[in-house]
Amino acid sequence: MVSSTFEDVVEHRKAAVEVLLRLDLFPIGMEFDSAKAGKNVIDSSFEFVDKAHVYVGIVSHRVGGVPCDATRNPDELSITELEYRRALERKIPVYMFLMSDEHAVKKDGVEIVEANRVKLEALKDDATSRSICPRFSSVEELRTLVLQSMAEFKLEQESAAVAEAATALQEYDEPAEVKAPDLLALPRYIPGHDFVGRRPEFKVLDSWAKGDQPVMVVEAIVGEGKSMLAWQWLNDRAGAVRGDLAGVLW
Repeated sequence: MVSSTFEDVVEHRKAAVEVLLRLDLFPIGMEFDSAKAGKNVIDSSFEFVDKAHVYVGIVSHRVGGVPCDATRNPDELSITELEYRRALERKIPVYMFLMSDEHAVKKDGVEIVEANRVKLEALKDDATSRSICPRFSSVEELRTLVLQSMAEFKLEQESAAVAEAATALQEYDEPAEVKAPDLLALPRYIPGHDFVGRRPEFKVLDSWAKGDQPVMVVEAIVGEGKSMLAWQWLNDRAGAVRGDLAGVLW
């Protein structure tokens, strides 16, 4: 989710959204909102946060809109800060980017209400106390920072997925005992649909199994059904074609 004030960072948001799309990440946020019956801005914002896997916050020199809700917003926080705190509650990764004092948009005159300035600084202090929050001085600098952070995030996710797969493989429960020539499959192949046809290919495999060549290579482009052919032959025909097999391994 891309979260920020809006009118003062329109181009910044566009840059962040473009980066996410180029990285095959799907951005959601206020510009993608629609009319919703019976829901207010807090409901809508929280729905976005609750859908998100990652929160990207862009904090400018403005507090932005403050929804009036004595129950859900007693401290009169901005909608951006409410979204930020909702993301923290959900414990999803939070990336915060703060507009620097060197930006062409200066603090002076942006927030003339002292209470709003205090709230904004409190938000920045809270964010920087939790993680590294880079500061940007232009749209292009923000684009670069978001690109780096999100590319690193994707790499972390991919590495975690590889580690999880490796752990799952290590924890795979091997059969307690497999008597030859029963099939030993680690792991079992799971076809995506019913097997039909392939009679000529079965004959080729049968002929090889009856012969004296120790190895046969089945080669074809991706999607031709090599794995499914081999799996089906192992299960349905290997034992019948060669009754003297010491075992069958997948």
